[in-house]
Amino acid sequence: QVIRGRFKPNEVPSDGYLYTDGSCFEHFFLPTSIDPMPRNFFFLLDTSESMKYSNKLDNAKKALINFIDSLSPRDSLTIQTFAGKGTIDLWGVRPGTEEGKKDAKVFISKIKVVDDYRIWGTDLHEALLEALIRAQHDGEETQ
Repeated sequence: QVIRGRFKPNEVPSDGYLYTDGSCFEHFFLPTSIDPMPRNFFFLLDTSESMKYSNKLDNAKKALINFIDSLSPRDSLTIQTFAGKGTIDLWGVRPGTEEGKKDAKVFISKIKVVDDYRIWGTDLHEALLEALIRAQHDGEETQ
């Protein structure tokens, strides 16, 4: 879809963001005439032992819950937790409906730090590989 518009020098648009480097400009905006695209979010949350210090896990959970409140019914969400052995738990893919948001918040409330003395470190590499595969699959599934 082609959108036509005009740029007026020295006038900052109220419905977007105007960026210039002196030689060119970019105008980021969301036209009201076009429905927003559905978004597919995939969150990878560290639940290793290091997350129990300084309220790291609690802060991450609060931030994720706040983000979930911003989802629209057309959006989708997946949450994967990881620690020393890659993926620990997985929730989703679910839509950003009220029911989906409620289910996600229940899942988040149950997330705990993996406190296992036999596992040392955090396997972010394995978790990222698993997350990329799942995110690709989830994106294909929700189209």
